[in-house]
Amino acid sequence: MQNTWYGDHRDVVKWGTLVHLAQLEEIWTIVQVAFLRSAKPPPIDTDGVEVEIPKEVWKHFRDVDRIHDLECPLGLEIVLVDHVIDQDLFPQRRKQYIQQVADCLRNHADSKVVLLDPDTGIEPERATSKHVKITEIQEIWEALSSGDWLVIYQHAFRDKKWREKSRIKFAQACGTQDVKTFQAPKIASDVAYFAAKKE
Repeated sequence: MQNTWYGDHRDVVKWGTLVHLAQLEEIWTIVQVAFLRSAKPPPIDTDGVEVEIPKEVWKHFRDVDRIHDLECPLGLEIVLVDHVIDQDLFPQRRKQYIQQVADCLRNHADSKVVLLDPDTGIEPERATSKHVKITEIQEIWEALSSGDWLVIYQHAFRDKKWREKSRIKFAQACGTQDVKTFQAPKIASDVAYFAAKKE
């Protein structure tokens, strides 16, 4: 994901889904694997002259770390894996990132809901830094403990069956048929979240 997208309608659906699932399962830890990519704030054009958005304004509205504000009101621990990765430029850094995520999950003994949060979801034919690879889902799934949930963000693509196709890929990567789908078409019809529980 990019900080650019933090706080939009999709985030309301995302965190509504995660909190609902955590409360339903009586799990008190949510881990967001942000797949954070570097991005500069866009400039403001004023009569043909570009000016920068003040850093303080950008940080207030587009800071992924602000998700920690939900911890106290909801009684949750939110772990944010927010190292910046740019797979297209640094493939080795991407591998290290996935290894760090797996290590973090193995070292976190409590039951948890883990969100994989790339820009657009599961890789199509070829992965870019906007996707999560099938092999990465498998590696992270293996790092989970029994009772943990894995959730993935999926953005629509040009196929009427994008939900079904993505759900099948996710289920196959996790080695399970029992996958829940979460969506809120009235406010974010172009996204879905798939969730599977590791037994």
